[in-house]
Amino acid sequence: METEIAFMEISHPQQIEELLSVSKSLFGSNYHEYHYFKCTTNELIITARFKSKFVGFLKIIFEKGNSVKIDCIGVSKNFQRKEIASNLLYHYFQNHHSQTNGIYALAWKTSSGIHAKKLFQKFEMKAVKNLGQIWKNKCNIDFQCPYKLNTCNCEAILFKRDSI
Repeated sequence: METEIAFMEISHPQQIEELLSVSKSLFGSNYHEYHYFKCTTNELIITARFKSKFVGFLKIIFEKGNSVKIDCIGVSKNFQRKEIASNLLYHYFQNHHSQTNGIYALAWKTSSGIHAKKLFQKFEMKAVKNLGQIWKNKCNIDFQCPYKLNTCNCEAILFKRDSI
C-alpha cells in the first residue's frame, strides 16, 4: 500500500474535519476538538494520507527548554499495523528533531496492554513511570472514552528518550 506522508499546516476546514473523524474513531467523541488541529508556532502536525484521504496524524509540541512532547499519534483502524505510525515518527525524527532535545509521550494502558509501546520502543523511548489514572476525572465527562467500562481503568505510562 502506497501511503503519502505529508508535512503540512492544516488550514482548510475539511482537512480538520477529516482529522477529527480519525480522532473520534480512535479516542472517542470530543477527545479532540476543532482547535486542536490548528497549530501554534510551537506545534507541528504531520499527516498520513491514502488516496487523498487523511488516515493518520502525529502532533508534536515543542516545549520550553529542550523538551519535545509527542502529544498524540493516531492512525485509522483500517490502516493500523501498516507502518504508518512508524513512518510518521520517522519523518519527524529525520526532518524536525534535534538530537539536543529530549522527547516524551504518554501511552494509554488498558486491559489489552500498553498502546503504542512497541512503536515508542522502536524509537528508543523507554517506559519510565506509570502515572496512574490521570484521565479518570475527564473520562466520559470531557470526552466519550471507547475503553471505559463501568469505571475508568486506563493508566498513563510515561515514555522518554533523553537528548544526546
